[in-house]
Amino acid sequence: MSIRHIIILASVLLAACKTPAGTFEPACEAFAGDRITLRQSGFTWEKFTDVRQVDDDGNLIDPFPGFPKQGRVDRQGAELNMIATDGAVLPTMWLHETDGQVFLLTEQQRAELEGGQPMDECALKLRESA
Repeated sequence: MSIRHIIILASVLLAACKTPAGTFEPACEAFAGDRITLRQSGFTWEKFTDVRQVDDDGNLIDPFPGFPKQGRVDRQGAELNMIATDGAVLPTMWLHETDGQVFLLTEQQRAELEGGQPMDECALKLRESA
C-alpha cells in the first residue's frame, strides 16, 4: 500500500469522526510557532516566540499583530477551513492521523507527506490530555 493510499484511507476515517477538540502544538521543541485550539466548530489560533523586541522608547513590540485569531471551523473530510471572526480566511489545514496520534498539517506538509517525504518533525500535534 502506497503512502498516498494510506493518507487517503486516514482522511476517510477522520471524515467519519468529529473534529478533534484540543490543542495542537509543534511536535518538536520549538521556540516559535503556532498553537491552534479546536473546539466543536470554533478555534483559537495563537502564535508564540521567545524573541522579544522593543522600540526606541523601550516598549515591547507585538511580534504577531492580529493574533490570536478566533472564529469558526468548517470541516470537509480531513480538510479544515478556518474563518476568523473578522472575516479573514486563514490557510487551509489538514487533519492527519498516524500511529494513534493526530496532526494538523499545512498544505505544504500534506503535499510533502503525499509525495513520500517523512512527516515534518515540527508538525502541529494534538496535545495529550493531562
